[in-house]
Amino acid sequence: MDEALIILEKKIRNDATLSKRTDLSPDEILALIKECVESPYFQCELGMFMQDDGVPMGGPLSCIIADLFLEDYEEKIDFVINETHINDDWFRYRDDTWLIWEHSLQDLEAFKDYLNSLHSKIKWTYEVEKNGVLNFLDILLKRETDGSFTTTVYRKKTHSDRYLHFSSDHPLKDKISGIKTLKYRAQIYCSSKDLYTAEINHLFTVFLQNGYPQVLVSDILFQSIPSNVIPTSNIDSGLDTSEEFTVGSLVLPYMREINGPIKALCKQLNINFLNRRKTNLGALIAHKRPCNDILDMKEAIYKIPCKECEVVYLGETKRKLGTRTKEHFASCQKAFLSQAVHQSVKNDTGLPFHFLHSGHSFDFDKVQLVQRERNWVKRKILEALYIQTTANTCNLNSGMKFDENWLTFFQFFSSLPFS
Repeated sequence: MDEALIILEKKIRNDATLSKRTDLSPDEILALIKECVESPYFQCELGMFMQDDGVPMGGPLSCIIADLFLEDYEEKIDFVINETHINDDWFRYRDDTWLIWEHSLQDLEAFKDYLNSLHSKIKWTYEVEKNGVLNFLDILLKRETDGSFTTTVYRKKTHSDRYLHFSSDHPLKDKISGIKTLKYRAQIYCSSKDLYTAEINHLFTVFLQNGYPQVLVSDILFQSIPSNVIPTSNIDSGLDTSEEFTVGSLVLPYMREINGPIKALCKQLNINFLNRRKTNLGALIAHKRPCNDILDMKEAIYKIPCKECEVVYLGETKRKLGTRTKEHFASCQKAFLSQAVHQSVKNDTGLPFHFLHSGHSFDFDKVQLVQRERNWVKRKILEALYIQTTANTCNLNSGMKFDENWLTFFQFFSSLPFS
């Protein structure tokens, strides 16, 4: 990651047109980038983890930074075979590469070893064509006897051909969209009429197996068959790009019985009608994050316990508790790396201070909701009340100032059974 940031910094500082595109200075841009990518951490059902190296998984800048790093890597390639220099004469998409090799398999193995020697964390593997056939991503390429290439759709051997079943409780437009999307892919990928016809016939069989009515599938798939290859411009030309005026949007979960009438009514009233996803069986059985709805709560006062002692940290946030918890986790990592905690007027740094100077870890997976309050001023006052009435906090700031006479009332009502 450090190497990638150095490469990115050189490109930004050497960009003569940067000032024409933004008012930000190179230093400001780099500071923002580092804030987004340093200490990458992620959360799953097993807890919270931090990556040892590499760009953050799923980060908005990750693909760009990875491409810049690999472009710099490719510039270093200079392999010689029989006085012929071999460089990055290939087609690459992210970390998948396709090239035409005109030398022996022994030379290819030597070239692979050379590529792996350029960087300790980049390891190449390769696959050669079999009977003139090789796939790249989801495209199957075939080398013909005359040296030309034909292309069609590639499917892995483990591909199940399972798509959204027609009997599933989803809007009809979503089911139709699935057929049209795969037809569009066939139009783009298939390089001849015969290959296109074969792919469309395969899709026809597959959607019938997924419960779709034959008339519906036939009407969509067999509307027109290209004479050879359908150019992208011809496909896009039929799209309606005009904007419609709407007075607002209505978002509801899909309900088969009333979805149609509501959609028709919204169209008459110029309201944009959208369906949101309902809770399905998969979401109930397999959670993508820890089974803890507290992390999704906003506008809350919360506390995070220490794993090693009775100390807790109290705080408030208007955002999701999961987001604020990740920030606390990152602040501990920064404190560990710099061996220092810098005081902040805006944020209470008691949590990373306790982490650094006591050597204790906080149990971020057991963040507790204390109280919810939408009003910012009331929430700040409540936070201060909880901090000042909790004996074992590690907070360095006592929170918003208020009349101390309220402490007596707060302690009294907090001790009641209904509070």
